[in-house]
Amino acid sequence: MIQKQNVQIQAQEIENALKELEKNPNSTVYELVGNVLIKKTPQELTESLNEKKKLTDLRLESLDKQIDRITKKAQDLQKELSSLKGGGAK
Repeated sequence: MIQKQNVQIQAQEIENALKELEKNPNSTVYELVGNVLIKKTPQELTESLNEKKKLTDLRLESLDKQIDRITKKAQDLQKELSSLKGGGAK
């Protein structure tokens, strides 16, 4: 769950950056790569951010699937445990 929240925050930050680039298409922009700022054209940065957005969206999708699998497994184990206790009552 914490991983998902972190990825959601990253996705929101990317979305905010893309909106700012749309508002200021002719501004000077830089991309942080490690500890270095690299000057880029707004178009280059937009392409880079869109690629990062795709990756974060894929990561979110993957995390959602993992959460669903784990939740289903926990429910199945809970049902099995309840039936072993005798009667299936919670």
